[in-house]
Amino acid sequence: MKASSLKNLTLLCACLVLGPRLASAETNAVPEAQDLGAMTQSVVNGYLQIQAQLHDAQIAIEASRREMVDEAKRNTDALTARIQTLEATIATQRARPACGARATGRGRRGASALRRSCRRSSSPSLPPTATVPRIMA
Repeated sequence: MKASSLKNLTLLCACLVLGPRLASAETNAVPEAQDLGAMTQSVVNGYLQIQAQLHDAQIAIEASRREMVDEAKRNTDALTARIQTLEATIATQRARPACGARATGRGRRGASALRRSCRRSSSPSLPPTATVPRIMA
């Protein structure tokens, strides 16, 4: 704030504090200069305390926002990993029924040969069981 705004604010606060007091006092009574200076200093101290509290609140809000962004990033990464695992599992499952469907109506010898060919054609790069990360709610 500018110095003139601070003076105006101080004067306004002093008027609000002293207004009722002056109205109830005798009209010719003049407050002592020490009382007025102490009240003005009290108003300035109160303003500075409020300003410090506002600054602390802004810092806390910024820290909270950073934590939320970090948590959202972790959740996004976990969901991406889970989706990729599910896609790999679905691709593996789709490949297996296709092999089994060809064996329908064949004899023992045809089915066993088909099983061997399906085993060879399945993707060896996929792990048999994949661990899925848990998402913290």
